[in-house]
Amino acid sequence: MSKVCVVFGAGQKMGYAFARKYAEQGFKVVVSRRSEISAADLKTIGDDVTSIQCDVSKEDHIKSLVSKVESEIGPIHTVIYNAGTGTFKPWDQVTMADMDQGFATNTKGLLTVAQTVCFFGMR
Repeated sequence: MSKVCVVFGAGQKMGYAFARKYAEQGFKVVVSRRSEISAADLKTIGDDVTSIQCDVSKEDHIKSLVSKVESEIGPIHTVIYNAGTGTFKPWDQVTMADMDQGFATNTKGLLTVAQTVCFFGMR
């Protein structure tokens, strides 16, 4: 049975590179990002690659993804948390909503992924 690698934040170059490397090593790879990844883009990563849409700032999205992977693909062996967001504007224009979104994605999302995979999967 192949090992399973989940790459959160696979919408850009670095996430694709991680996914490709694990696919080359024979892993079943699950890529996720906020928007769906096209079938053509998946083929550039590898043959045994699945895309599951997931907004890591939402706890229910993470739990749903982990549950689906565990039940339909297999136990998660490796997780790459490449998701992140930032606010790129002058500091006096940064709003609390900007800060909340950054914290929800960059901090809370990472914690939720770690807790969900460690306690639900990777047992």
